[in-house]
Amino acid sequence: FIHVPENVSVSRPCAVVYLNISHDENLLCQPRSLVILEAGARGKLIDRYIGDGQRSYFFNGVTEISLFEHASLEHVRLQQETRLAHHLSRIALRQQTASEYSGVNIATGGAWSRTDINARFEGPHAVCDLNGLYSVGDQQTTDFHLDVLHNVPHCSSRENFKGIVYGNGRAVFDGRILVEKHAQKTDAQLSNKNLLLSENGEVDTKPQLEIHADDVKCSHGTTVGKIDPNQLFYLRSRGIDQHRARQMICLGFAEQVLSHLDDEAVHDYAYGQIADLFDQQEIVL
Repeated sequence: FIHVPENVSVSRPCAVVYLNISHDENLLCQPRSLVILEAGARGKLIDRYIGDGQRSYFFNGVTEISLFEHASLEHVRLQQETRLAHHLSRIALRQQTASEYSGVNIATGGAWSRTDINARFEGPHAVCDLNGLYSVGDQQTTDFHLDVLHNVPHCSSRENFKGIVYGNGRAVFDGRILVEKHAQKTDAQLSNKNLLLSENGEVDTKPQLEIHADDVKCSHGTTVGKIDPNQLFYLRSRGIDQHRARQMICLGFAEQVLSHLDDEAVHDYAYGQIADLFDQQEIVL
């Protein structure tokens, strides 16, 4: 339980580490986290999910977040569990008038992982910013489901998710924005872009935009593609070897999401997680 009282600003982040270690196979872990920021409160939360690489387990957790009037939360989630782990998590977000939520979700681990993000606006002039980056390799499946409901006017949301798929990895993205009839002046943008580095990788992406209001600014889109040969040629023409050139392009692709991490230490840590995939030659280019 994390509670920030009215008009209190917490400058240092609160870090929660979900560490799953067991001597028994098939451990089941089901934590519930409740985060409440009262009116005018400000805070930063970092959730980190790690586990023991010697045992398989199933993580099934829920995080409920309530932001009252003019509250603001920066939320970073780092899912870096082992290839023996199965991860299911749900974020239930409620935002009142003029509140602000900024979330960055980084998923690099797990044999199978799914994250559901359910966001609801309960007052006007609220802002919800959701960003995500996932890397999926051999024997991995990563699944993101977003459900953002605009049911009050004058709110805005941004959903920007990117994926790097290699080996025989599989990524699933299902993003939905629903704008109700009375949610006029809504501003909602949804984007999912994927970089496919192998012939055996798979990306299933389904962005959805359902609008019942008539005075809105909304868009959605998705792309799945390989490395641009023109970008590769540009770097190769400047003396950079092919492996390093491809690595630079992928890291630049990831940086567009990682740049939303304001904390330098957290940014460098997440950046290192992606770079290590190349250094350990998990990604064969």
